[in-house]
Amino acid sequence: MQQANMTDTEHLLLGSLLCKPEGIHSVSDIILPEHFISRRTKEAYRIARDLAAQGTLDVVTFARAFLSEEGDLWPPDDVAGLVERYNSAGYVPIESLAEEVRLSSIKRNAHDIGAKIQHEKDPAVLRELNKELGNALDATHGKPFEFTWKTGKDFIKYLEHGQGRPSGIMTGFPVLDEMTSGFGPGEMCVVGAASKTGKTTWALDVAWNVSSIYPVAFISVEMDKQQLYDKLYGMVSGVQSDKFRRGTVGDNDWPLLLSALERIGNRRLILDFHSRDIDSLILRYRRLASEHGVKLVVVDYCQRVKVPHEKGQSREREVATIAQAIKNVALDTRVPVILLSQISRAGESEDEPSKRHLRESGVLDQEADQIVMMWRGTKDEGGAWLKVDGNRPTGRTGKFHLDFNCTADSYKPYPLMAHTAPAGEAEEVGEEDERIPF
Repeated sequence: MQQANMTDTEHLLLGSLLCKPEGIHSVSDIILPEHFISRRTKEAYRIARDLAAQGTLDVVTFARAFLSEEGDLWPPDDVAGLVERYNSAGYVPIESLAEEVRLSSIKRNAHDIGAKIQHEKDPAVLRELNKELGNALDATHGKPFEFTWKTGKDFIKYLEHGQGRPSGIMTGFPVLDEMTSGFGPGEMCVVGAASKTGKTTWALDVAWNVSSIYPVAFISVEMDKQQLYDKLYGMVSGVQSDKFRRGTVGDNDWPLLLSALERIGNRRLILDFHSRDIDSLILRYRRLASEHGVKLVVVDYCQRVKVPHEKGQSREREVATIAQAIKNVALDTRVPVILLSQISRAGESEDEPSKRHLRESGVLDQEADQIVMMWRGTKDEGGAWLKVDGNRPTGRTGKFHLDFNCTADSYKPYPLMAHTAPAGEAEEVGEEDERIPF
C-alpha cells in the first residue's frame, strides 16, 4: 500500500514537470533519478530532466522520447494521464512532492541496509554496512548550495545592522568578553576546572546574567533539582544557601528571598535536570532552541553525560562522541554552548592548569572554539583565576582574576544592558517578559 502511495506521488511530480517545466530547477537539487521507486519513474524523471535542460520539455516531446528510447515502457496515453492526474489533484507544491520522494528513498535504503546489519556477523562487513547506513541517512544530500553573490549582500546588511553591537553573547565578565568578543552562533566554549573549584557557580552566574537579555538553558548533569535551586536562590537573594539546608533562615532573610522569587520569576532561565544521556540531551537542546527560543546553553558537565557503551570502547572515545554531538547540535541550531569539563589529577596539582590538563584534552581541544581554564586563587588572593587558553575565533588569550562574594555565592559579573545583546535581538526581550516554563 505504501509503495502504491509513493508511486502516486512520483506520478504527480512528473505531471507537474510536464505542466510547469521550469519546476525542474526547484527539484533538481532535491532529488536524483535513483530516488524514484521503479525503473519506469526513474527513467521518466531522467528524460524529463534532460529535456528541461534543453528547453524542450512538454507532453509531446516527452512521449516521443519514450517511444524512441524505451519502446512501450511509457505509452503516450499514460504520459497524457500524468498531466490529467496533476491537474485533478489541484495545486501541490512541486518542492514538497520532491521532498517526499527523497525521504521515502532514504527510508527504503536505510531499511534494506538495516536488515543486512541484523544478520551480518563479520566485523569488517558490519563496518562497511554502518558506513553505507550513514550515507543513506545523509539528510543533506542534494540540498541547494549557498551562492556567494547572494550571501555577500546579506553579509553587508548584517554588518550595517549590527554596527555598534556585538555579534556574540556577552557574559558580563569584561576581560573575558573582550578576549572572546562574545560567544558566536554555533560556538562551543569548554571551561575546564578541578572539582570544587567553583565552575558550576561561575557558569550559573553567566546563565543568570545572560537571562536578563534573552532565554538561557542550564542543563545540569551533576546536581539534582534541589541543589541547583538552593544555589540559584542563594545567589540571587544574597542569603547563604547553607541556611536552606540547615533550616536556619532568619526573619531578616525572608524579605530578601521574596524579592529574589520575583526577580527569578521575571527571568527567562530554564533549568533542566533530566538530560543525563547524550541522546536525551541533544533532543532537549533542539527543543529548547526551536520551542523556547533559547540563545545560550550551559552543560554541567561533560564527563557526567552518559553514552551507549560498546565493548572495548575507551573513555576518550566516549567523550569524543559527547563533544562532537554537542558541537554539531550547536552548529545546527546556531545556539552557542558552554560545556564544563573536569581536568586530570595532574592538572589539579598544578598552580596554573592548562588545556592539556583537560580530561581527554585532545578531543575537547579539537572541537572547542574557546577553551577557558579555571582555578582557585591563593589564600591571600581569594576568588578564582580564569585563563583563555584557546580562542579560535579571535586568537586572543590571557588570564584574569575574579573576586568572589561568599555571602551571595557568586563571582558577581557586571549586569548586561540592552546594548550588549546581539544585533536585532535586544528589542525582542526584556525584564518584563513572561518567564518560560519547562
